Amino acid sequence: MLEDQTLRDGLQILPRALPLARRLELLRGLADAGFQSVQIGSMARPDKMPQMIGAERLARLAAGARPGLTLSALVFNRQGLERALACGLGKVALSASLSEPHSRANLGLDVAGGLARLGELTALARQAGLRARVGLQCAFGGPGLAAPPRELIARTFAWLADLGAQEFFLADTAGLARPNHLRGIIAELGRHLPLEALGLHLHGRPEALRANLLAGWRAGVGRFDVTLGGLGGCPFLPGRAPGNLPAELAIAALQAAGAPPAIDPRAVENLGRRLRAMLDENIPPVYSAMAS
Repeated sequence: MLEDQTLRDGLQILPRALPLARRLELLRGLADAGFQSVQIGSMARPDKMPQMIGAERLARLAAGARPGLTLSALVFNRQGLERALACGLGKVALSASLSEPHSRANLGLDVAGGLARLGELTALARQAGLRARVGLQCAFGGPGLAAPPRELIARTFAWLADLGAQEFFLADTAGLARPNHLRGIIAELGRHLPLEALGLHLHGRPEALRANLLAGWRAGVGRFDVTLGGLGGCPFLPGRAPGNLPAELAIAALQAAGAPPAIDPRAVENLGRRLRAMLDENIPPVYSAMAS
């Protein structure tokens, strides 16, 4: 399954929020193209992430946009969880970073504190009847961090599964994953989790993204995050953050490999063009490079 995160990971690097009407237009376009899962934004404080202002209203307006469409939001704390519940979302995305500098910049917590909060939110989500997707950022290395031991990742996910998590994502936040390393981690995780519940959130340049996508799919991974044109990247990494896995690239690569997603590639390409027109001269440099 491909989950689109344009409205969250894509738009979070813009200098200001895209108007709500435009975001709703994109969401409906994604649903019409065949996406079954869309992340509509993050429940962040407006002063911390003004690009996400209006996420709750967007969730309410999009309710029932398409039968079977799952909408979710990224949540950082109890208040965010309560906001997600109040606007009718049935799924939340929760995450922690394995890199000390990145965790402090992103969450204001050290790694231990971030993981403790992740566990707390996972348990609260289960109690509230929400589907919990959990992710580990910098899972392949990052600022001040070599590749974390795969056993550590497996133990962490097993702990989160016991707390109620239902989806598990490895985030290559810094764009450091390589196919052989990726396959090794997936093999280890397959001993603890059903691989159809495991996903990849990939960043990097197109050639590396294609190689990692196909390595993950061939190893049995069932879920991948994408954005239109590869828009996005973590604003809390030093320097220019690597972009996301483009939906257009993922669909074409899986189609060529004999596993085409049930998503209309032409509709996605057209929607990507509409997004570029919406952004106009405000397209970030990494997006321009990946869309060319």
